Amino acid sequence: MKLSFSTVACPDWTLERVMSFADEHEYDGVELRTFGWGGTELACDPALTDGAKVRRLAIESGTHIMCLGTSVKFDDRVWPPVLGRALPDHDRSVQAGRRFVELANDIECPCVRVFGFESHDGEKREKTVERVAERLRLVLAAGAKRRVRIVLENGGSFARAEHLAEILAACESPWLGACYNIAVGAEAGERVEDGIDLLADRLWTVKLKDLRGREPVEIGHGDTPLAAGVKRLAHAGFDGWLVVEWMRFWRPELAEAGGVLTRAMATLQRWIAEARAGAAVGA
Repeated sequence: MKLSFSTVACPDWTLERVMSFADEHEYDGVELRTFGWGGTELACDPALTDGAKVRRLAIESGTHIMCLGTSVKFDDRVWPPVLGRALPDHDRSVQAGRRFVELANDIECPCVRVFGFESHDGEKREKTVERVAERLRLVLAAGAKRRVRIVLENGGSFARAEHLAEILAACESPWLGACYNIAVGAEAGERVEDGIDLLADRLWTVKLKDLRGREPVEIGHGDTPLAAGVKRLAHAGFDGWLVVEWMRFWRPELAEAGGVLTRAMATLQRWIAEARAGAAVGA
């Protein structure tokens, strides 16, 4: 397993500080959150920096930019149902996805994170899956040309691993994998072990966000079955990415990222060591 964190934890950090921190605290990589061009929400948004500089900073620190985290989702209904396809913005999610693929290619990032997201007004799931998959396939085609993979994260009407599997099956692309947020799956009533086992080799990244009730807390201090998830991943020989998600971008009153991410690393290293020791005893 490789360890990383999302820059939603540190919206006021520069890219230089992000890379330096990752290097100093033994994180293998970072997920760079982006809100696109012209935004000012994140000081470390790679869309606001020359691609060559982003690549240089990553190389100098030895830190992998493991994923580009976006807000792209493919659930918007076409309205009016037929004529709406002639409107200039009917495929805006596809265009956004393609632009982020280009950005990922420019900074030498191997994948782009996207969402499904919601079924609308009692719409049958099959119809939503069809619409999401149709648009996602167009972004996957752009990704394949650039050798940039797409990872689909669970959320909204697609909160469980089985829901992600529906879209993965509808797209049937080797360029598409899953990002499983354990907290989201658990809130939807899914056992973390079941979610991990179901996604199997289509599981490329795992989000680690801890909650006590609905309140974010530091890794290992909440009710989310993160330790059980890490243990299952270790036993399964998972070689993808764990991504620590500290929600300070949306909750600025939360503790500053430095100490939180340092303690998260120590907790994850302990859980992984315990899982490997347990596996060795079991063998």
